[in-house]
Amino acid sequence: MATLGTLVGAANPGHGKEGGCCTSDDGPRDPQPPPPPPNRYEVDFLKLYCVDESDPEWFGSDEPYVVFGVMTEEMAEAGTPAQALHTPVYSDVDDGDTRPESGDANLRVFGFTGPRTIASSVLITASCFENDLGNPEETTSAIRTALTTVATTAAGAGGVAGWIVAGAAAVAIGVTYLVDLIGADDTINGTHAISLTQAEADARTAGGPYVFPALHFDGGDGDGIYDVYLRLRRA
Repeated sequence: MATLGTLVGAANPGHGKEGGCCTSDDGPRDPQPPPPPPNRYEVDFLKLYCVDESDPEWFGSDEPYVVFGVMTEEMAEAGTPAQALHTPVYSDVDDGDTRPESGDANLRVFGFTGPRTIASSVLITASCFENDLGNPEETTSAIRTALTTVATTAAGAGGVAGWIVAGAAAVAIGVTYLVDLIGADDTINGTHAISLTQAEADARTAGGPYVFPALHFDGGDGDGIYDVYLRLRRA
């Protein structure tokens, strides 16, 4: 005698896996696409703006220049020397002048050989000088040495990942102190620093290139007042 299950199976030949109505969970699946590669970046110097030239103004125009130092957290922990470069010495600079006078300087500060990922938190220092008796190349070398010394010393003290970002201001103070000891040209209001991570760069450039707030070098009436502008761009 046929059972109820036999009758149902006969009436519905597609019932069950054997009939083909249901797919097996054991079959091959489409491979997941790989994650997109991380964005690549460069930071470049745009321009210098003279808010107020040094006094006495009748004595002559200023001749400022800026030196940048670059150090990543990975470099500091490995004892790798910092990188450094300087802008041209800008002559005949008076109140309200911009250098370069038109366009952007487009001097690469981070990503010298082309845009790169920020695999390790990066610190960029900026120091503004009045060119008197010094040599910008020697000043740049002094910045490189000072940043290397301060950053590697801080790395040797240990700390959690991201310490170079958290300690950016302290590193800038250390660089200012060392450069004041060995620099021949007068520094204008010490060293300023900005830090950057991959996540911060991604967020800041979501709508296009990002211009950092002006690095404000306020040396007062005696040394002059200058604003320096940097731009972050995604490749």
